[in-house]
Amino acid sequence: KGLDTTLNPTLVQPGYARVSQNLLHNRGDNRAELRSGMDRVWATRPSANAVYGLYEYTNNAGTITRITQINGSLRSFVLAPATLTTEIDAGHQTTAIPRFSQALNFWLETDGRDNNYIGNGTVGYPLQVAAPTAVPTVSLAIGTSLSIGAYRYDYAYYSSVTTEISPAYGTVSSITTTAGNRVVSFNVVIAATEQFDQIRIYRTRVGGTQYYELATINIVGGFPYTDIIADVAITTVSTIHTSAGATNTDRPVGATDVVFHRGRPHLIGLSGNRSRHRWGQPNTFQFDSTTDARHDVHVDDGDFLWRGFSFDGSLVLFKDHSIHIMNGDVDERAFSWQIVSDRNQGIGAYCPFTATATPFGIIFQGENGVYLYRPGMPEPLRISEGIQEDLEGLDYTYRLLFVGEYDVVDRAYLLAVTPTGETLNTRVYKYFIDTGYWDLDSYGGNRIRPTSFAKMHNGSNRLKMYMGDSNGYCYEMNASTGNDGVTSGTETGTATGGSATTVSDTGAAFRTTGDGLRGLAATVQSGDSAFESQEITSNTATTLTTTAWTTTPASGNTYYVGAIEGILSLGRIDCGTAGYKRFLRLNFEFQSQTHSIPLLLGYTIDGNTQPT
Repeated sequence: KGLDTTLNPTLVQPGYARVSQNLLHNRGDNRAELRSGMDRVWATRPSANAVYGLYEYTNNAGTITRITQINGSLRSFVLAPATLTTEIDAGHQTTAIPRFSQALNFWLETDGRDNNYIGNGTVGYPLQVAAPTAVPTVSLAIGTSLSIGAYRYDYAYYSSVTTEISPAYGTVSSITTTAGNRVVSFNVVIAATEQFDQIRIYRTRVGGTQYYELATINIVGGFPYTDIIADVAITTVSTIHTSAGATNTDRPVGATDVVFHRGRPHLIGLSGNRSRHRWGQPNTFQFDSTTDARHDVHVDDGDFLWRGFSFDGSLVLFKDHSIHIMNGDVDERAFSWQIVSDRNQGIGAYCPFTATATPFGIIFQGENGVYLYRPGMPEPLRISEGIQEDLEGLDYTYRLLFVGEYDVVDRAYLLAVTPTGETLNTRVYKYFIDTGYWDLDSYGGNRIRPTSFAKMHNGSNRLKMYMGDSNGYCYEMNASTGNDGVTSGTETGTATGGSATTVSDTGAAFRTTGDGLRGLAATVQSGDSAFESQEITSNTATTLTTTAWTTTPASGNTYYVGAIEGILSLGRIDCGTAGYKRFLRLNFEFQSQTHSIPLLLGYTIDGNTQPT
């Protein structure tokens, strides 16, 4: 700042032309502050594959289950760093980003158009199954419970775990009662599964075609079932049949996104129908097979339907280059659609998994920038002017692995992307919604590359940002730790020796629990301005084994483990032509804090390549 209260226009203010990493420029007084470190959540990674799924599920009793998907395995985890993850379900896809939602006390997952899933804190299953195929038998027995005449029977799987009802068997099983034989025995030979452990039997009233729920019985030990229920006692109309008795539900194919909106589960972007959107019956997991329960969003435009958001009472739908809104409440025949931004405008979720809801609206990366939209706006607002040139240098062949999320702690939108020449999300942009500033961020010397983000509650019940990385680990962001990923043990010191692939410190106590420090960065300072970072592949309490060093670490070198680097460049200042007794004073204020990491200040003069 200048010596008075006016900002000196000669200096470049934070938030404008500068290069910064891990510095937050979201403060109203133009103060830059170093971001907090990140805690590694689980000590031992399930596998060395990318963490593509993170989600927090809370059941009706308030119990929290934190879920991750890695290498096709859906797992739960707790926050203690020494705790391993626990597998919930296996066989999921391994290369795409899944999406999660919560409905009717269960979590729902769409798994990259491969399959859809449902579960709770301990189990996970495919969402719905195909209709049963076992042929039931019906026979008369002596009795007078039913009326005389023709009855029809049908059945479906029922899950006491998830409350799902499968599509009906569908082939009519008819029987006609007589004067002395007005009891019916229903039997079917069928195997129970962990998910579908019961059978729901449906029956018409005498002479009718409308099915009613008759009974729900256990598959094991429940057959044969004896029907002695009079017509007047069956009153619940079947939700899986038409009034004419035809089956009217089916099992949906895999989708890209799932949203619970106005009491219905909505599946977005179906396999084999790239523009299709389907919704379930109100407050159930049954999906009607009729055309009233689906909509093709501009089917001929050549784009995929990717994402959906329940926002401000509307369902906002994103395709590659367009945005659409579905309005309506209960009656699905009255649902309506409108175009917010059509294909010709070219604004949509071209990088679909960067789209996320914020307090200001939905932020997403399109093909030509980052945009903000909320229902009621005349059109999406582009907010990426500060990084627009950078966005043009990204490798969009990886666009389906770009990820974004809203950080509630920093009130910032995080955008992780792959630059040209890279294969991972090695660049993270941070957009502060209160100031409109964009910043660069990096984690652990850029050795931690984000593959997923999620908002979860930490052990103190504080809502925080969590990040999954390309190396199989999860991190709690904005933690009280020092350096990134180091939850305990030595973080910095003076080396007592080294080799082409090691750094040793006989006085150190590096973290060795589980995988130890594997995957984090080790940085060695061999001179005033000479720093080099390599990735830790394994460690003992006193030795770090790394990828090969260009300059072999030596005794006396300073090292950092998982270091947070903060670099602020305030641009170029021209002092003018040469002259005697020409003075220029530049004042920068630094707020004193208590920590052991030194603050290094430097400057370059007349094009020097190394700072003084």
